[in-house]
Amino acid sequence: MLDMRNMRYFVATYEEGSITAAAKRCFIAQPSISNAILQLEESLGTRLFIRHKKGVRATQEGHDLYPLVRRLLAEADAIGEHFRRSTTPAIRLGMLPTLPGRRVEQIVHEIRGTAPGAAIYLVNSQAECDLCFTIREYVPVDWQFQSLWREDYVLALPESSHLALHDELTADDLSGIPLIGRVHCELKDRVQQRLEQEYRLDADLRASTDNDDWALTLVACGMGVAIVPESVAASRQDVLVRRPPILADLNREVGVAFHPTALHQLEFVKPLVSKLLTLRWKPA
Repeated sequence: MLDMRNMRYFVATYEEGSITAAAKRCFIAQPSISNAILQLEESLGTRLFIRHKKGVRATQEGHDLYPLVRRLLAEADAIGEHFRRSTTPAIRLGMLPTLPGRRVEQIVHEIRGTAPGAAIYLVNSQAECDLCFTIREYVPVDWQFQSLWREDYVLALPESSHLALHDELTADDLSGIPLIGRVHCELKDRVQQRLEQEYRLDADLRASTDNDDWALTLVACGMGVAIVPESVAASRQDVLVRRPPILADLNREVGVAFHPTALHQLEFVKPLVSKLLTLRWKPA
């Protein structure tokens, strides 16, 4: 009998072309993916992937199996959704807009695992919600807050920047630097005060955006530098990261917030928060 979990891991491996990438996508260890593929191959009596230095390549049997498994998993999910619809809760999930997509994906993955089939409605972190992933400073006074991670703000540089040649950057190095502004930054006022008042830096604002992907794309294109949270910078491989002294003590504490009544109204909240606190929240 074919195992549904093994088939999900097969799809992830097929689509990612790498066991390592599939493990990250499924938030599990690599051996679990490898064992699942091996069990599936033994069940079917055929080889599904060929391993090489850069990952894996599907065999013809793997290519043939992929659309069948995708259809089977979609039908299985639809069946579960049909019978859970009338009994599962609706969750209004507040999400800080500056969280990188990889973090959002991990959070939603954990919620779906704790409350299978629940209808998730994503709202801004300032809107009315049941759970909110936000920074400590934004939490209402009567809400509980469980810290998940603390991260520094860093300077994202284009790879072609002359500043990339310096391991440490001084205030003089950054004078007149072309800057990509993030108008949605939680620490925007503190950053501006730090640059203009404390260090007397006259940055050359080249662009302003409320989209972090745009900001880092402009950095990668060589238009300027951007001051971003570490997890945001870690989502891109085509920018360099430095933490100059002028950014010392600029950080944010991200966590999950909820009103105490949510613990009683939504039974999944307590086990979800407990699970989130056990995870290792490294930069995305």
